[in-house]
Amino acid sequence: MINNGDFVDIMNFYDQYEVVYQSKNDDDKQFIEDPHKCICRFCGGTSPDVSFKHKAHAIPEFLGNRRVLSKNECDLCNDYFSSSCEDHLAKYLGITRTLGQMKGKNGVPSYKATNQLSRIDVTTSGIIIKDNEHDGIASIDTSTNSLVVKGECQPYRPLSVYKAFVKMALSVLPYSFLKDFTDVVKWIRTEPEDTQTLLIKPCLLVQKFIPGPNPINRISFLLLKRKNTAAMIPYMQFVLATGNYQFQIVVPCPAQDKTLHDKQITLVSFPTPFDMAEYEFGPIKTQLIDLSDCDLKRDDQRIVTMQFDSY
Repeated sequence: MINNGDFVDIMNFYDQYEVVYQSKNDDDKQFIEDPHKCICRFCGGTSPDVSFKHKAHAIPEFLGNRRVLSKNECDLCNDYFSSSCEDHLAKYLGITRTLGQMKGKNGVPSYKATNQLSRIDVTTSGIIIKDNEHDGIASIDTSTNSLVVKGECQPYRPLSVYKAFVKMALSVLPYSFLKDFTDVVKWIRTEPEDTQTLLIKPCLLVQKFIPGPNPINRISFLLLKRKNTAAMIPYMQFVLATGNYQFQIVVPCPAQDKTLHDKQITLVSFPTPFDMAEYEFGPIKTQLIDLSDCDLKRDDQRIVTMQFDSY
């Protein structure tokens, strides 16, 4: 079990973990390809029983990934993940995709209020906020030179959001590690279940908000494995950063985390390059979010505060 109230930032994270996959900082295509071609790593389907015609993004394209593609994700699984867990992740992010300038297939998505009267668009000249007097999605505090923007998420299932991150981790997982994640692969392909069947309890997300104008302008992600097999820390963790956000989860692995069952452990948050105290746009805001709930979450708000020089 993960202690959901005790986590700290440390700069010696790599003393405990080694990187098994890391995105490259260039524009070249990166292909995840298993030794056995045309075999789906999620359902085991083979050609010609299943097809591999779709461009399967290892990380959803709406998060800004256009480079890392999987050659071992069949079209059926690609469609399933897109319409299930990845759709819930998009709804969970909501307005933050716009304000965080996460570039999807058609650029940065616009945000529209529930009644369609107010909207936020990202243009070449900046962020344009049109706030109808009946909505009040934006408010200005001239005493602190801050703009507070509120947006309401579409209904989403927290557990499906967690599964979306797990699916990303499994998509970039080196083939040699797959044998330890058989149960996890099956779990993310099942329909929503009750909390008694969770592979990890609780399902926690460490979410960091980094202020400033699009501080992470290129999506990056890495998969980390613990160095010491006897250490009381999770076997594998996944970290993804894009726009103004960094996300971190423990990747469930019953085969390697047997000694952690029913134990309380400390979840250490992965440091960002902006964690230094003198960061010009202010301190990083860290949240520990429990995504274990299987029920749809409605009327969930996202509140983002932005600073400005003058009004």
